[in-house]
Amino acid sequence: RVTDAWSVQEIHISADSPMLVQIPVEIWHGFQAEGDEAAILAHMNTIPFNAEDVDEDRLDFNDAKIPYRWPAIRDCRSGNQVRRAA
Repeated sequence: RVTDAWSVQEIHISADSPMLVQIPVEIWHGFQAEGDEAAILAHMNTIPFNAEDVDEDRLDFNDAKIPYRWPAIRDCRSGNQVRRAA
């Protein structure tokens, strides 16, 4: 478990090594598919999502509060660059 509030942990999951990742509350997290094939991610919450009473905060992927810089993002169908990390 990462205990430092500003630690970054990358977890690489593939068809050859699937896994369950449990993310504690109040931990900023994001997901990105790698490679040329489409990916499926099942994001399951312990409490059903309620759009009228949202209990989570969101930040833009390149917000300075998060000490991580995403690589260039590409569309998995066209291969075109969609956005560039700041």
